[in-house]
Amino acid sequence: MEFTVADRERGEGKEAKEVFAFQSRFALERFANIDEFRRGKLLDDLKLMADDEDWTYKQKSSNQKHPVLFNYVMYTFTQLIEQKKILEGISDGRPIACANTGLVSPHQEEIYAVFSENRIQGDKRKWVLSEFMKSSARKLGVFKSLPDIANYFDDPNKLIYDSRIELRVNKTHLLQDNIKRFPKSWQEDISTAVTLLGGALEAAEKRIRRNYKTAVPMFNINKLQLLLPLCSGGNKAFGALVVDREAEVYIGSTVLDLDMAYNNARLIARPDREWL
Repeated sequence: MEFTVADRERGEGKEAKEVFAFQSRFALERFANIDEFRRGKLLDDLKLMADDEDWTYKQKSSNQKHPVLFNYVMYTFTQLIEQKKILEGISDGRPIACANTGLVSPHQEEIYAVFSENRIQGDKRKWVLSEFMKSSARKLGVFKSLPDIANYFDDPNKLIYDSRIELRVNKTHLLQDNIKRFPKSWQEDISTAVTLLGGALEAAEKRIRRNYKTAVPMFNINKLQLLLPLCSGGNKAFGALVVDREAEVYIGSTVLDLDMAYNNARLIARPDREWL
């Protein structure tokens, strides 16, 4: 909420005037007006500018165009704003701001989000998300150096699953809390499902020992976690086990469907499509 403070017209004291309330769970939407991005035009522009990538969901439908790309931008900016990686400057006598999206063009040019001064009456946010540009754009020449990408980890070792460390999973609770994310055949009998889940976890750990990239890092709620594939026969995953490193063990905390898992993993890097 933003407002100006003024003297009361009647009596002593102060009162709030020009009150502007804006609620959004997204830091980017509190930072700037992103209406053109939400309507899809700027989102389309970014998709066309970026290196070719599949930004759709695989398991469910969405009313949002390019839902993985939309979520990538929204959550990337949560990190950029927190890390103060949005630069401000002056272009042609007017304020301008830019931030590194973390995406690149097919020729590996970094892509930046550009913000212009917000002149929308009644909107107290300082900025409007106006366009996306490659690093070679002349307009970005007002910045002596361009901003860095968002950072999600301080220790690269956390990106790798250590197969020497014990994985502990409360299988019954995991199933009961997330039963709709498991195959329908598992949902009919928890006791049988516990046995099947044990086999799936064993298979996942064997798979990781053969290929360390099987455990995919993801970022969610300000912490780094790992995703392990859960399969019901064969190598095709139906979901992903979220694993946290706690002291000297790994803890399996919850299960995500593949779309949710890919959304969270894509913040850090484009996942290998081996299973996710």
